[in-house]
Parts: sequence; structure tokens; C-alpha cells
Amino acid sequence: MEPNETSLVLSVRLGEALAILGSDLEVGASAGSGWAAVLSAAAFPSSPSHAFKVPHHGSAGAYHREAWANLVTTDDTVAVLTPYARGRTSLPTDADLARIKTHAAQVYVTAPRPARGTVGDPMVRRTVNEVAREFRVRGAKLGHVRVRMAAAAPNANVERFGAAFAA
Repeated sequence: MEPNETSLVLSVRLGEALAILGSDLEVGASAGSGWAAVLSAAAFPSSPSHAFKVPHHGSAGAYHREAWANLVTTDDTVAVLTPYARGRTSLPTDADLARIKTHAAQVYVTAPRPARGTVGDPMVRRTVNEVAREFRVRGAKLGHVRVRMAAAAPNANVERFGAAFAA
């Protein structure tokens, strides 16, 4: 079993307000892991969330159709995700964002995907490739998204800081 198939998902309720923090949870290979395990848990919320921290940087490997159908409503759910640039493909991809936007009323990303570094000189590029697993431009912009809700009236108030943006 992969570590991301057993990541902890938190359901936080205060009065009528509900937030789901999806961690790095991925779909999972069996009914006892991943989103299938969350959906079958006795503590699974009976109503959609008002705020959803999108799991695993919005990747397709973390997308579980039934989880999105039960946890998110296009009417008023705010979805927030963080970018990732260490793998072969930076996340979220444009396709990931398009998929997420079909489920949530508002989608926010804490920062743009960091740019991959490039070196023009072939000799320097070869040397960099020999000594480094990856090369990225320093100075990537950071940001954060703050979602506030009142317990009695959970309409989300969203604030963006730094490089955070609405997708």
C-alpha cells in the first residue's frame, strides 16, 4: 500500500460550517484504502462541505468521482489546492483545474506552478543534468488562501495573499 493511500482526511464541523481537509489522499487500490475507505467510514459527513482542501495537488490520481459528488457542491463549496513541481508533471495540470471547476463553485490555488529551469549552453546543461535531479528557477512566488466561515451561517469568506489566485 502506498503512503498516500492512507493519508489522513479531516472533517471539521463547527455549527453548520463543514470543512474537509483532503490531505494527500489518493484513490487507493482497495476498498480499505484511499477515498473508498473514507466514503465507507462511520464518521463520514452526511452533507457536502463548504470548504474542501483538494487532495494531492488536484492530481487525477486523487480524483474519486463519488467522493466529489458527496463532499462538494457546485452551489457554494470553495475548493483550495496547492501546486507541486517536483515530479515529471507539475500539478495541478490545466486538465486537473478544469475537472475541479466542474465540481466546486470557487477554486483557488495558493501559488502558480513554479517554472522549470532552462540552461542555454549545452555544456552547462549536461553538467547540471549530471549533478542534479532537477533544476528549477529560484524565487518562486508563494501565497496562501484563507477561508473563514461563521458557525451559524457558513457562507465562505475567501481572502488571497501573495501569489494565490482564483482558477
